[in-house]
Amino acid sequence: MGHRTVNLNYPIDRIQQKPGGCGIASAAMDINYVTNKKYSYDDIFEANDKSVYVDWAKIIKNLEKKGEKGLKYTRIPSGSTKSTFAKLKTDLFNQLYYNKRPVIAYIENNSGGTHFVVVNGFHGTLSFLPDDNGNEYPSPAEAKADMFKIVDPGYENHYTLADVMNYYKGELKSLHFYYK
Repeated sequence: MGHRTVNLNYPIDRIQQKPGGCGIASAAMDINYVTNKKYSYDDIFEANDKSVYVDWAKIIKNLEKKGEKGLKYTRIPSGSTKSTFAKLKTDLFNQLYYNKRPVIAYIENNSGGTHFVVVNGFHGTLSFLPDDNGNEYPSPAEAKADMFKIVDPGYENHYTLADVMNYYKGELKSLHFYYK
């Protein structure tokens, strides 16, 4: 038991959002990681029936029509429930660490401002705790927003989840990700 540095990085090619389209750009980046393809912003915008309001399932359905098979989607928390960074950081870390995948983060502030980014890494020191067999696993309880690395489709100078939350004066509300 002790503290160790955890360094995770899942390379994401940044896709620049178009006006109001941070969710579309983030979906494109995540889908490209999962499928190892090069969908453009316009490809995913088209798959979303040319709307900037992301319909995650519609994107899958329309990509399937174009031959993309096996793509699935999950939202944490489920349904339309919203959460907080304190409650979501364990799920976010676990997706990065155990499932080895980037995650789309949705940030919202009290005045209605919203933004999507892709969390593609982690760098920070965490406690490692033993299980019943003596294997040690990281505890994300001490994780801070500035430890989660991001690719922001709207701003090239945002590097961490804390940068985005501070810029928007907002809170992490949900996690989204595609997978096969």
